[in-house]
Amino acid sequence: MKSSFNIQEFQNRLRTNWLGSEILYEEYLPSTNLYLKKIPVESISQGTVAITDHQTKGRGQYEKYWEAEPGANLTFTIFFKPKSGERMSLLTLGCAYAIKKSLQ
Repeated sequence: MKSSFNIQEFQNRLRTNWLGSEILYEEYLPSTNLYLKKIPVESISQGTVAITDHQTKGRGQYEKYWEAEPGANLTFTIFFKPKSGERMSLLTLGCAYAIKKSLQ
């Protein structure tokens, strides 16, 4: 397995004031999405990111599941508290585009 996620290096490179300022890291999780859903909403900050090196029950659209190879994939979930869900698809597309641009 490749090296574990380096929280300190991530925070040193972070260029936002809120998104990703709180990181919840676990070396192994069944699902980052389910991990965040178990935290009471009043106990979590907008923009918190849950990250794992090894995810065995990742969840996607349409209830699709997968196992991610340890240390070889982007396995994370970002927590948002929108006032309404009507523009969530736009937020999802914006996040995907930002990740793509960052990786390029």
